[in-house]
Amino acid sequence: MQPPFPSPVSEWHNDTYSAINPQNHELSTAGKTIVITGGGTGIGRETVRTFAAAGAVSIHILGRTQSSLAETKLLVEKEFPSARVTIYIADVTDEKAVSKAASQIGAWDVLVSNAGYLAKRALIHEIDLHEWWTGFEVFKAFPDW
Repeated sequence: MQPPFPSPVSEWHNDTYSAINPQNHELSTAGKTIVITGGGTGIGRETVRTFAAAGAVSIHILGRTQSSLAETKLLVEKEFPSARVTIYIADVTDEKAVSKAASQIGAWDVLVSNAGYLAKRALIHEIDLHEWWTGFEVFKAFPDW
């Protein structure tokens, strides 16, 4: 299919195709430990589902909201009964909360950095440098990151 608008790619896909299908044997994450920040909603939730579809059995999700994380856990474990989703309430800007989650998880194979921090909008000469820099340091709490 041709792209519906000017595009740098010549082929357009509206659905999963074999090369990126998470159930493709070559993309298997069986036996892998996966960590996903911002895993409660949107892209994060779909990322959790995709890793579960790819065979991951140990998926750890971090986020700020207990209810959205619990909902993701319930939905994914219902759809993929062999997947085990563990939730951690942690804002990625809270170094202590992220460090605690990281120590409870232990070693992992994949980290999906789906959450972040965006400083308040301001003119460049009015930006609080510490707040702006926080956006770059949100993962300093993860060991060996």
